[in-house]
Amino acid sequence: MTDHPLPPFNQPPERPSTSHRCPAPGCPLVVPNRLFCCVKDWRRLPDDIRRAIWASYRPGQTVATASEAWKQAARQAMEVWKLGAGKAAGARMGE
Repeated sequence: MTDHPLPPFNQPPERPSTSHRCPAPGCPLVVPNRLFCCVKDWRRLPDDIRRAIWASYRPGQTVATASEAWKQAARQAMEVWKLGAGKAAGARMGE
């Protein structure tokens, strides 16, 4: 007899997700992990935030393993989206 319970036979092993929901508030789209967000919301971001996201992205990263530079760029993107701002508003904010 073992000291630990055996896993059920009818459950597949857990695999890492290959997609996630677009992080823009209210967006229901699911995108591949290699993309930060959906195309519509990506185009709403100022160019400097887009460049910062790509420059700091490492293939296979998760939110938990992402660099501080990527997390900062992601926070800036969230701020733009929360304000309902697009590229023009980002330029006015000094982005």
